[in-house]
Amino acid sequence: MLALEDTCKAYKKPCVLDAKMGLTTIYEWADEKYKAKNANKDRDTTQSKLGFRVTGFKVWQAEKGEYFVADRNYGKELTPQTMGAAFTKFGTNGLLSPRDVYCGPQGAVAQIRSLKAWFETQQSLLFFAASVLIVYEGAATRAEDANVAIRFIDFAHTFPSKGKRDDNVLRGITVLVDMLQSVGEGDAN
Repeated sequence: MLALEDTCKAYKKPCVLDAKMGLTTIYEWADEKYKAKNANKDRDTTQSKLGFRVTGFKVWQAEKGEYFVADRNYGKELTPQTMGAAFTKFGTNGLLSPRDVYCGPQGAVAQIRSLKAWFETQQSLLFFAASVLIVYEGAATRAEDANVAIRFIDFAHTFPSKGKRDDNVLRGITVLVDMLQSVGEGDAN
C-alpha cells in the first residue's frame, strides 16, 4: 500500500526540516554502487556520528517576509558542533522560539518521543535512509498555534527485520530528541 499526504497543505507559511535517520543508510544486500555512494555521505556528514543528518530545511522569517532556505549543501556542512545552531535557526522565525517549536505537550520533542517508543519495541522492520520530517506554522504568533507535526517518511529502503530491533534508526532518534530538547531549553547554540 502506498499513502501520500501533502503534509504542508494546512499551513500558510510552512517551516519544514528533513532529517535522514540512522547511523548508516547502507544495508548489506545493497548493490555496490549504492553502497559506495552512501558510504561517502554517511562518513562525510553527521550521519555516522550523530545517527542522522539534516538534508535541508526552510523557515519563514517573519521580520524579513521571506524564507531562509538551508539546502542540501548546508546540511552536508553541518557538524556535531554546529547542529544545535542549525536547529536553533530552524526553530526561530521571529515570532516563535525553539522552546515553542520543540518543547511542550504538542512540540516536536513529545511527538518524536512517541516515535522513539514505537522503535524501542517494534521488531518487524528495518528502515534505511528514512527521514523524520518536522513541520510547523511559520505565521503562528503563539506556541499553541504552531501546529507542529512530525512525520516518519521515505520508506524506499525498508525491509523485514526478522525479529531484530532497528537500533540503527533508534540511535538517531534518541540523539535527535536529546538535541531538540537541549535547543528548546536554551542549552545549545
